[in-house]
Amino acid sequence: MISLIFLVVSSIIGAGFATGAELSGFFGSSSVHPILIALMIGLMLVVICGLVLWLCDRGFNPPKWIFMPVYFVFFVAMTAGVVSLGGIITGLVALGLCIVIVLFGFDRLIQFNKYIIIFVLFTLVLVTLPRAANVGEIEYGNRGLFSSFGMVLLYAGLNTCMLFPLVKKAREKLSSKQVMISFAVASAVIAIFVFIILLAIHDVQSEVMPILAIRRNLFTISAVLLSVFTSMFIALFNLHESGNTIKNQIPNTQNKMYPVLKLVTISAFAFAVSMIGFSNVIGWFYPVVGGFMISFVSCVSLWYCVRHCSFLQKRRHQSRALDHQS
Repeated sequence: MISLIFLVVSSIIGAGFATGAELSGFFGSSSVHPILIALMIGLMLVVICGLVLWLCDRGFNPPKWIFMPVYFVFFVAMTAGVVSLGGIITGLVALGLCIVIVLFGFDRLIQFNKYIIIFVLFTLVLVTLPRAANVGEIEYGNRGLFSSFGMVLLYAGLNTCMLFPLVKKAREKLSSKQVMISFAVASAVIAIFVFIILLAIHDVQSEVMPILAIRRNLFTISAVLLSVFTSMFIALFNLHESGNTIKNQIPNTQNKMYPVLKLVTISAFAFAVSMIGFSNVIGWFYPVVGGFMISFVSCVSLWYCVRHCSFLQKRRHQSRALDHQS
């Protein structure tokens, strides 16, 4: 269970979260107190996690290619983050490294991701907790409760895009109850971090990366860069794997150079899109991704409910028919 809690938390603590850009983009103009926003996020994460678990337990297994646009948005955002931190040359070097890692060393490097996440979490605590503890009067925006709840839905949807493979893998070793408890604990951890970060960045939310605006030194820059880079190659790996599920439908994909050409093409396109800027990618595309995930899970859950109700109704009719015959 501890391993699953860590996996869920690490799937959410990406570069957007670690820089504070996600939270400032979604809730920077909210008139709702950070503690209420954090509670709503925690609750919605639990609800969405529960729905995903319920669907997986009923045999639903979405094809990987469905989430390819989501992975691409994440990849573009991380590329834009690297460019924002280190410039165009650094961004190109990072893209090249990601391609090499995905082609030759992903399995070995992914083992270090958990240590990177621990380092990022430790840095977030050191940077934000003292500032949050001494926060003065908070300046609220003009977004009301209803609108803020809508942003909570989108934010929760955005941060649950990786749940289906996580749930599928977890159910091989854990019961549904254990998985749900793990999700609840992970959601509580995320809610606590959301509360602390929102308090800490309340007066620097106009910055591209609010966490760096609070304290910009080698320690924090290293944490943000590591977070951005790991999120970057994980997104590219997911794109690579998702593309493999449909490559048989494309001619000439058995060529040995095809994976390289595919990754280079994806990276070049992502680099071009990333030129609109890190904050713009997060502000424009992340809510769309969150809306897609909420709509996807809601529609599939509704379809399964309708199908289940139809099945129960059919069984009742069959049972009544048998009673009449007897």
